[in-house]
Amino acid sequence: MRRWLRQMNHVRVLLCIAALSTIACGPTARPAASESLVKAYTSATCLPQADTPPGATPTRRWKTTVALPDGTSVSIQGAQVPGGVVSLSYPPARETLVAASAGDYVYPSDVRINLNTGRLYVKAQGLMGGIWPATELFEYDLKARRFLQPADAAKAHLPTECP
Repeated sequence: MRRWLRQMNHVRVLLCIAALSTIACGPTARPAASESLVKAYTSATCLPQADTPPGATPTRRWKTTVALPDGTSVSIQGAQVPGGVVSLSYPPARETLVAASAGDYVYPSDVRINLNTGRLYVKAQGLMGGIWPATELFEYDLKARRFLQPADAAKAHLPTECP
């Protein structure tokens, strides 16, 4: 019985070490935003903000439909709320895709589009894991309907958010 108790204490110690090392090491790092990504985001057109629905908490929201140069229609919607994502739907099939999802406590704060290139840019800010300050930049290819790798934009010189 004593041997078993000693083994259990060793297991507890190992679990505590694993938990503390996870906390101390912080979140998994994303690659830094490239200069070309920051320039593309900066030169993109601000997506207009949507009105807050009655009874909802006032916050930044986006809900609009745009036409790409090839005639494809894309509906874009999102909000700066917990669990906030920016999603897309392509009529008539109403296929819904997620363009940006930063995770807990990091919310979309700015959405821009370049209709010529068919790219959507989303800036998200907050506290990753509720602890670490984070600013992330997402790029989505609307024509190919594919998500491009998000980037850490904490050290990038980003423009003021759209009004």
